[in-house]
Amino acid sequence: MVRKKGAKSSVGKKSKVAESKEEIKKQTFLTQFQKFKKGKGRKGLFIVIDGIDGSGKSAQAKLLASWLEEKGYSVLLTREPSQSVHGQKVKSLVRAKENLLNTKEWINLFTLDRQEHLANEIIPALEDGQIVICERYYYSTLAYQLDDVKEWRDYAKGFLQPDLTIILDLSPASAFNRIADRYSKEGKEQTVFEKKDIIEKTKQKFLLINRHINDNIKIIEGSGTKEEIFEKIRKEVIKVLKELGF
Repeated sequence: MVRKKGAKSSVGKKSKVAESKEEIKKQTFLTQFQKFKKGKGRKGLFIVIDGIDGSGKSAQAKLLASWLEEKGYSVLLTREPSQSVHGQKVKSLVRAKENLLNTKEWINLFTLDRQEHLANEIIPALEDGQIVICERYYYSTLAYQLDDVKEWRDYAKGFLQPDLTIILDLSPASAFNRIADRYSKEGKEQTVFEKKDIIEKTKQKFLLINRHINDNIKIIEGSGTKEEIFEKIRKEVIKVLKELGF
């Protein structure tokens, strides 16, 4: 079989077109992001709940959203990975039987998803005066993918800084037991990141973040009942609401 001249280069062109589209999306996000940071469009409040897998983020995010709505606030409850194309790709890949990406590829994928998440959901909601509660944010990327703490600050600068970040601190053993119980009930396999060694390493990195990132981070003990944990979170949220005049 004779290969037509130029066939190989056409594949390269498609690849370049795809790269160009990603670059355009990136530049569009950065332009919107910079305008938002410099302007006075941020009328809402941005709260993040993060921590290791199994630490109880989902439960606490839902409790906080319900409490704020009862107080009369308009709330957007969201999470990462998001519903974007890149977010859906993350959700698919973490369920694979083995880790199919290297660290750099994971960081790139999470970054693309986060940029779209901010542009399409978070920033519009904040401009509209809503309180945004996001389960996971760039802190997870720092803890799970970036081993060099010297890179943390520069990476975080590329995204919108939350008004309040809650990091739930739970022992790896307790977190892993929760994960195992949850999946045994649901009949699902654990993700590629829900491994004992990864959870143990990541827990320590989460506890270092507030030493290297100048964000309003509160570390909350994640053991105890859901109500006990939520009460600690509620007190921190009340402080921010008062400080920012909500």
